[in-house]
Amino acid sequence: MTKIYLHQKPIFLLTPEDTPSAVYPVAELDADWWQTVHQYLDGNAHNGISIKAPSAAAIDKALQQTFRTITAGGGVVYNEQGAILMIFRNGFWDLPKGKLDEGESIEECAVREVQEETGLQQVTLGKHLHTSLHTYELKGKHILKVTEWYEMHTTSQMQLIPQGEEGIEKAEWVQPDHIKPYLSNTYPSIIDALQKATALTI
Repeated sequence: MTKIYLHQKPIFLLTPEDTPSAVYPVAELDADWWQTVHQYLDGNAHNGISIKAPSAAAIDKALQQTFRTITAGGGVVYNEQGAILMIFRNGFWDLPKGKLDEGESIEECAVREVQEETGLQQVTLGKHLHTSLHTYELKGKHILKVTEWYEMHTTSQMQLIPQGEEGIEKAEWVQPDHIKPYLSNTYPSIIDALQKATALTI
């Protein structure tokens, strides 16, 4: 199963081995599948959709034909007290992340973006947690942003410095048992990443 967010609503691309959710309408992966997605998800009629595909290869081909892909890296960062590093950007709580630069690995990208967006320099890379996908339009093109999420740790006590030029207003350490108010004003893909990192019940 491949999950993509559009307008914060999930699109589930399913192979024959996957079971569609009973909650969302089901359509077929055909030449008009992306128009079908918009018909269902634009407005407030539906909160998600399942698209049945004949194979994983058919899903990959449809994604390549429909989208221009941008790769990004980000981190779920813990300090010594077990708190998680959250940022506030464009009116939502978020996790530090950003686009892959030419010539760097995705792991280097994830660490760099955490450092740039929060001012936190002493960061240790941990395991890969999750891959999130969301789509949007830019200058008439359909963009698929693929973000690779990593667990990270720091022992630094330095003051956090939000990267204002990237629209980041705040950077805060949040204990997992205090995180629910933050998650009421965040993106579904961020909740997915945090659940992979912390096994939160949300």
